[in-house]
Amino acid sequence: MGPDDDNNNDLLDLHDSALQHHHQEAPLQPADDAAALVPPPIEDLTVYLPNVPNPKAFPVVVAVIAQAEISEGVDLRLLSCAARNVEYLPHHRIPAATMRLNEPNAVAQIRSSGTIHIVGAASISESRCAAELTVRILRRALHLRIDSFRFRVRSIMARFNLCSPVRLDDLAHHTLDPAESPGVSSVFCSFEPERHMGCIVRLESAASQNRWRVSSTVYVTGKVNMIGARSMEELQFAFDALVPIVSKYLGKAT
Repeated sequence: MGPDDDNNNDLLDLHDSALQHHHQEAPLQPADDAAALVPPPIEDLTVYLPNVPNPKAFPVVVAVIAQAEISEGVDLRLLSCAARNVEYLPHHRIPAATMRLNEPNAVAQIRSSGTIHIVGAASISESRCAAELTVRILRRALHLRIDSFRFRVRSIMARFNLCSPVRLDDLAHHTLDPAESPGVSSVFCSFEPERHMGCIVRLESAASQNRWRVSSTVYVTGKVNMIGARSMEELQFAFDALVPIVSKYLGKAT
């Protein structure tokens, strides 16, 4: 676990009726000597995206990938017999038990080491609730003595509509301009239409601490998929850095 992951760790304490936070998620803070290491917030999106109906629009979170860790090992074969909606494939390349949850709607992949991957949740809060529910089921079904577990967000997937077509061929040749992209240390753009219809834009922060890396897929229609942020703050930073870049390439190719 690297230093970047520490800001996304929550140590949750299990009690009879509720889970309480022992350690709250630390908000991302810019370096003391360089506020420019954070992309400046966009006050009015219509300055960059004239066709966006809401000047305060923001990407919509569609899925969250999270991870929980417990201190106890898990007997996956026994779990598949003791709990409902659990599928265990022992001969899979990476043996894991898959638990399907209904409320919240998510899937938990459980390893024998006690690592739990939560996928399919629609928000960070739902992902945390899914992790809590999974641990409760493990404790009840296997009679484990679990007092707490560690939770962290691995990746947030979000979508946004630029409401304008994008010239992907020109976007693919974009080069980093520090004056236009403060807070960004590197920009990598790749467009291979014979392999994928979207242009990949990878952004990396310039901060030495709380370093974020977000990958966005921009389509010619103006649809954008973003993945890689580990918190809503990182998603905000990446969005504020991405919009000024793609706004330079709006409009149909001539």
